[in-house]
Amino acid sequence: MNIRALRFRVLIAALVLLAAPLAPCVAQQVPPQTAPTVHPIDRIVAVVGKTAILATELDVAIEEWRARERPLPSDSNAAKLEVLDDLINIEILLQKARDFNITVTDDELAPEVDAYIRQVRDRSFQGDETAFRAALQTSEFKTLEGFRARQMDAQRKTRLQQLAIDSLRAHGRFPTVPVSEQELRTAFEQFRKEQPDLGAGITFRQIIMKVAPSDQERTRARGLADSLLAALRAGAAFDSVARAFSQDTENAARGGDLGYFRRGSMWPQFEVAAFTLQPGLLSGVVQTPDGYHIIRVDRVRPAEVSARHILIRERRDSADVARTREQVARIGAALRAGASFDSLAALYHDPLEDRVISDPYPIDSLPVAYREKLSQLTANQVSEPIDLVYDDAAPKVVVVQLLTRTETSAPTYDRIRERLLERTREARSLERLVATLRKEVYVDIRLQKLVRIGQ
Repeated sequence: MNIRALRFRVLIAALVLLAAPLAPCVAQQVPPQTAPTVHPIDRIVAVVGKTAILATELDVAIEEWRARERPLPSDSNAAKLEVLDDLINIEILLQKARDFNITVTDDELAPEVDAYIRQVRDRSFQGDETAFRAALQTSEFKTLEGFRARQMDAQRKTRLQQLAIDSLRAHGRFPTVPVSEQELRTAFEQFRKEQPDLGAGITFRQIIMKVAPSDQERTRARGLADSLLAALRAGAAFDSVARAFSQDTENAARGGDLGYFRRGSMWPQFEVAAFTLQPGLLSGVVQTPDGYHIIRVDRVRPAEVSARHILIRERRDSADVARTREQVARIGAALRAGASFDSLAALYHDPLEDRVISDPYPIDSLPVAYREKLSQLTANQVSEPIDLVYDDAAPKVVVVQLLTRTETSAPTYDRIRERLLERTREARSLERLVATLRKEVYVDIRLQKLVRIGQ
């Protein structure tokens, strides 16, 4: 089991309010008692290079900080200055992206934005599209299209900042800042404050076996992939074939479009093909643990490629699952009889899965199947086979040996020190990079002047 966290940062750009020009009027046509029309002026609170940051943008950013419960000074002027400083840093990175001619298209952003919108709908409205749209009507977004446009803009800014940082790193401009032990201790204390109170946990080790298809099914899946590749080479449209045959359900509707990705985000076999192909060319049939892929690279830029793929999976039936469950049961019996866990794991364990969970894992966060099988186990006892079923991957069967039970599953400093070091070093290095970039760009903070004159 891998524990991953996803943070989706929303940056909101405000519209500039333009005062409409006054129409010429004749004095006698305007009654004396008519009040003059007042046109709002969106004041400039800072200038970065040739770009102005407006008061409305600052107000929206402050509300966004509060919505995410980011700490702010109690003094309102100090709070404004802190948020404005963040907006200035963001604008500097966006300008660097422009300097490097970095662009991010809607097509690149669509998969992630659409997945985020589905997540909001499914989690907050139990997948009810009608209720979701009704809620949007009473929000500032008004429509689903408005909500999507805002998320596209926010995600574009986030992606451009990251690409600018990557380009600066590639040009040798990203510093490496040392981090002291005291800084790590401070970071750990802050990390603990931000974490919820974690209850009882367990440590365990496991042997997970992937359910293997029959030889006949392997032949069928590979044959289909070969025939589709032949059709593509004969001139069939990749998008159409992907929509009709690809079993990557998330991307098939988009013609197999995966958008841009970097090394380390795909299976190694997939990346070898994707990062060696020239744009427009087809790979051969590439086998990964997911199945058989046909890959076409559309665009290439530093450290990233944009590609499409067609995925053909091997099917598993109930007989395949039963056969694997019987084998896992025999492995469990061997463990109970005193067989070496390491020896059995070397023979049978899926190398893509964790073998040992040495940090106490919160019992309440375990998958339901695990909780049911492990609830009554004591130290060193072995579970019965547990079926692991996935929506878009081959099923697996696991046997678990419980190691310890603890009163709390809160992480300790020693266990997460290396992760803290990496995160803190990256943050300090980024701070120094931005500080250096600010010296190279014209920055005029006008907020203090507006505060002094009461505006």
